[in-house]
Amino acid sequence: MYENLSLFYNSLTYDVNYGALARFVVGAVRRSPAWKDYASRGEKPILLDAGTGTGNFVGLMSEKFDCIGLDVSEEMLDIARSVHNGGNILWICQDMCRMDLYGSVTAIVSFTDSVNHLLTEKRLLSFFKKSHNFLDPGGLLIFDVLTEDHFPPDGSVMEYFADLEHESCFWTGKYNKRSGTCTYNIACFRETEDGNGIYERTDDVVREKIWTIETLNELLCQAGFKKIRYIKGGEKGAPGGKTGRNRIYFVCEKSHKSGTYIKQDCTK
Repeated sequence: MYENLSLFYNSLTYDVNYGALARFVVGAVRRSPAWKDYASRGEKPILLDAGTGTGNFVGLMSEKFDCIGLDVSEEMLDIARSVHNGGNILWICQDMCRMDLYGSVTAIVSFTDSVNHLLTEKRLLSFFKKSHNFLDPGGLLIFDVLTEDHFPPDGSVMEYFADLEHESCFWTGKYNKRSGTCTYNIACFRETEDGNGIYERTDDVVREKIWTIETLNELLCQAGFKKIRYIKGGEKGAPGGKTGRNRIYFVCEKSHKSGTYIKQDCTK
């Protein structure tokens, strides 16, 4: 799936306001105990972007943080490396539910539906547990989730079309209220490299799960998080507009206890 979609990912997410996401994250992390610990040691904090895709968000954060971009798709990461080939970003190809780092980090973020792509409670809990395990004391897990308000209340099929300079994408989405899942069928047409007006078609299926606040809270608590807050898109500094519409942003803090930490090596 990602081998095809990686070529169109930036086109499909052109309207995401990464700058607003960056301001929201920086504001939250700077208030965290983990950030203050790094500042007291005179060290640069570390941020991990789980489900980084082509690295658009983590690329903005590399001046303020040592950064890690983690994604299960090598194709996505190849594009990320080519676009963001400078700065202090370590790229890791791993499943976010099975991530295994060399040390702890100040903050873990996951945006643009990445958590909605985790379709079972088992995988969701695994991601939360891994995040809690690899956060510094007082570190933050910040993520967004789509809500049911994103979908038509009558269950009708959603249809989208994007006609861009060198590619066109058609996709439909059908939400099943009983299962809480949406299935997207995506057909993309990309002009071939010889530029003779011939287009190549690719077809993909993507599924998302709508998680309730209650389920997310329960699983976050099981993973070890004690301080959990959630913010509706557009409120209290969370991104609004198209980026935050019909989304909830979670900010989860790991308990700040005395103890040692293991510095993550973010060098290439």
